[in-house]
Amino acid sequence: MATHILPAMSYYHDDESSFSQQQRQEDVLRRYLGPQEFASFQYQIPWRKVLSSEHHNEGVLRYLGATTASQYAKLRKLYSASPKEFWAWCRHAAQYNVDEWGEYPLHRASRHGSVVDVRTVLELYPSAITQPCRQLQNLPLHCAILSNNESVVYFLLTAYPAAMHAMNIQQGLPLHAAVLSCCSDRLVNILLQCYPGALAVPNLSHGQTPMHLIYQHSFFRRSHRNIQWWIDRVPREDNELLEQALHHPDAKGRLPAHICMAHEPTLTVRSLLFYSSLDALACTDAQGYTPLHVACRQSSSTPTLLDAIQAIVKAYPQATVMSDHDGNLPLHVALRHGAPEEVIAVLLRYHRPTFHGSRTKLWELAAMHHASVATLFLLLRSEPVIVSSFPR
Repeated sequence: MATHILPAMSYYHDDESSFSQQQRQEDVLRRYLGPQEFASFQYQIPWRKVLSSEHHNEGVLRYLGATTASQYAKLRKLYSASPKEFWAWCRHAAQYNVDEWGEYPLHRASRHGSVVDVRTVLELYPSAITQPCRQLQNLPLHCAILSNNESVVYFLLTAYPAAMHAMNIQQGLPLHAAVLSCCSDRLVNILLQCYPGALAVPNLSHGQTPMHLIYQHSFFRRSHRNIQWWIDRVPREDNELLEQALHHPDAKGRLPAHICMAHEPTLTVRSLLFYSSLDALACTDAQGYTPLHVACRQSSSTPTLLDAIQAIVKAYPQATVMSDHDGNLPLHVALRHGAPEEVIAVLLRYHRPTFHGSRTKLWELAAMHHASVATLFLLLRSEPVIVSSFPR
């Protein structure tokens, strides 16, 4: 069967930097996909043969607007009677058949179609690859990523490299969308290698970088990715970008460290602390919480949580005496949220209350929130308390 090379996409490049971006992305794809799989995205069946083929054309025509059996039958009759009018209808549909979401046929094909479907629709209306849909501002690349249509993603990356820098309204860059969709490790890795700078770019909706989203969305989906997985895949020359990502606050003032501590901290939290400066451990969110405050809100103790808390207080002991906007220390937060005695012991090891008012507040919190006998014993052992300071 005859094949031909997809027409060069050079008319999508408006400057030399975008051309070099394409070269970088092609090198990344060739390296991670292998020469044979990469070459498969460079060739295609001529679109006229696709649309006239019994095997392929039903899917393509569905994306162009023939969604019912009767519409499909009419188009088959039109092709038999007048191929020229049939080709004209296909071109017109690819350009003007926009649905209620403002999506072109190329957007719809990118979600659920094959590479052959997407190539065919793209040749009918090439400019659609640069068109965001009206409501969510998704490019076809966003649509393919959000649907985990991996092979189409690789094709679109070679066809329109600038899409890596395009923002939509909700998720942000394609890398944000890939994290939210829990795409495969290979796909996320390729997106990161194509545009490492995306790691430090906040999205438009919540000001969150991909590093925030890893911990906000991946844990309940049982993703095995963690800080170390991302650190290992950032090119060495882009380590500065990694540091920027770890120090970027979201719209609520939270760093990735806050998000990490709010969920089950990973065993590689020490890697996060290694790449973060002490300023990150002192950074407060909108409530005045440091990462240590957030960790102390957990009511259940796990080895990884204790490891995380110990790593923070050893790296930055000053965090134990930092107050939130209500004047609460991490120790107060731990008592208020019923933290286990292991957490209380770690905090008391680095901070002992030294004045009467602080001791009184600790006992009030312990009594109010029904602290365990073991926790009360720890408080008594750490600082003998006079009877008048115990709440009546």
